[in-house]
Order: sequence, then C-alpha cells, then structure tokens
Amino acid sequence: MIASNWAFARSRARQGKPDDYTGSLADWTHLSGRDVAVLALAMVVGFGLFVSAFVVFRVGG
Repeated sequence: MIASNWAFARSRARQGKPDDYTGSLADWTHLSGRDVAVLALAMVVGFGLFVSAFVVFRVGG
C-alpha cells in the first residue's frame, strides 16, 4: 500500500497534478518504468512475507 501511494504521488507530480490519494484508474495508466518496478517489487516482497508466515506458523499442514 505504501509503495502504491508513493508511485501514484510520483506519477501525479510529474503530470503537475496535486496528490489526492485515491489511486484511480488514471493513476494506474500513467505509471512509468521506475514506478512499476517499485510496485512489482513491493508485491513480490508482500507475497513472500505472506507465504513465509504460513511456513513459520505451520498453517494448513
């Protein structure tokens, strides 16, 4: 969530728009390379933490 807010804020600043913290479809379509990379990395890390919690707490096994 923090990474997406950061990426949207950077994208809106490049467009000269104030940040409204909504994360609308227009914000998603205007993301550029570095912003997309940060979002992808955040998703991978988040998924890794989610899976590791199952391993650590032995859930579902």
